[in-house]
Amino acid sequence: MLLMNRDYPLSISLDQNTYRNAEEFAKAGFEAAECCLPTYYRDPVDLSIFEPFLNEVYPHIRAAGLRIAAYHLPFGTYWDLSSPDEAIRTAAVEANAALIRLLAPLEGGNVVIHPSFEPIGEAEREAHIAACQKSLRELGPIAGKFGKRIALENLPRTCLGRTSQEMERLTEGGALCGICMDTTHMFHETPQAFLQRCGRWVINTHLSDYLNGQNECHWVPGTGSLNWREILENLAALGYAGTYNFEVFKYAPLEILGGLKNALSRPGPES
Repeated sequence: MLLMNRDYPLSISLDQNTYRNAEEFAKAGFEAAECCLPTYYRDPVDLSIFEPFLNEVYPHIRAAGLRIAAYHLPFGTYWDLSSPDEAIRTAAVEANAALIRLLAPLEGGNVVIHPSFEPIGEAEREAHIAACQKSLRELGPIAGKFGKRIALENLPRTCLGRTSQEMERLTEGGALCGICMDTTHMFHETPQAFLQRCGRWVINTHLSDYLNGQNECHWVPGTGSLNWREILENLAALGYAGTYNFEVFKYAPLEILGGLKNALSRPGPES
């Protein structure tokens, strides 16, 4: 979509509750989607649910006219790649690897993965960071073998990846994997500051608004405190080649586009 005299390929996150709206987004000018696999935060891993899900959702999104650019893998207690419990961590790596293999023949190169679950106490943080890095070293080559790239998502609160410094450390400066930049998860810095440190490694985006980093809101752009003109311009200046994916599940396509265009037409509250 042409915005600010530049083509920005727009994408939308679609899950088991919203994938039926894919055609509406295609008609509104979105060209891609991120397919979010079912997540049950504290349930044991059940790999049997994912192939039937993909068999239903993938062709529906494609038939609607959207290409699939990325997949969001599940997260939760038993998907925690940062667990210091080696049995849980190893099982989480195996579960993620199984999904990557399942996704191998499908279009879409990025797989978005959470670096941790929560809560994580400060005394345990270093152990979680080390475990996450170990998991990424194991998963990265598997993803590459099947034509996928890991996009590690920055997370809020006590989760891992709550600052750009920690994301740089977790990914070893982009050596272990790429980054999925989630704007509503930034409680300690602006997306612009995040991009200054980590922008070179951003390969995927989760775009939504919030109010001064007080909570993860997943609002339409222009309804919070973020400066959308600067965010998009900074991504473009970095040579970002991915989609501009909006993770805003409760809004209609024209609400998202209207909010974004309004936000881009005025100076933002941040500098």
